[in-house]
Amino acid sequence: MSRYAKLEAFFRASEGLGDIQLAMDGALERFAAAARQGLASCPLVPGVAEHLARLAARRTPMHVVSGGDQAEVREALTGRGLASYFRGIHGSPTRKRVHVERLRDAGELLAGGVYYGDARLDMELAEAFGLAFVFVAGVSDWPAGRSVAAARGHRVVEDFRGLSSRRPTVCG
Repeated sequence: MSRYAKLEAFFRASEGLGDIQLAMDGALERFAAAARQGLASCPLVPGVAEHLARLAARRTPMHVVSGGDQAEVREALTGRGLASYFRGIHGSPTRKRVHVERLRDAGELLAGGVYYGDARLDMELAEAFGLAFVFVAGVSDWPAGRSVAAARGHRVVEDFRGLSSRRPTVCG
C-alpha cells in the first residue's frame, strides 16, 4: 500500500483533526523529505550494480515497479547512476498491479521474465503475470517471506551477488 493510501486511511480514521487534507499534505511532505534522504544515503543492495550492468550488457529489458513515490525512486536511481539501466521506473501513487498491467499491455512483460522483489505483493504479482520470482530476502521486512517463497517454488537469495539472468526483468 502506498504512503498516500496509508496516510489517507490514518487521517480519515482519526477524529478531531479538522482539515484532513491539510494534515495529510503536511505528513506527506515530511515523509517525502525523509524518504529522499534515506534513498540517497542507504547502501546499495550488495551486487545489484554489477547484476544490472551484466543484464544491460546482454540488452535485457528491465523495469522498476516500486511502491515508493515515483519521482523519489527516479531521483534516487538517477543519483546513483542506475536509472539508465531501466526502460521505465514506475512508482506510486499508481499501484504496482496497475503498472504491471500496463507493462503487460504494452508488450513489455515477455515470456520467461523475472520479477525480483522483497514483498508478498511482489511474489503474488509475479505469479499472477506468469513471471519467475526471485525473493530478495536480505532486504525484506516480510518475516515469513523466505519460507513462503521457497514453499511456492521460488528462488530465495540474500542479495544480488552471484546472480545471473538472461531473461527480461522487473524489479519490485
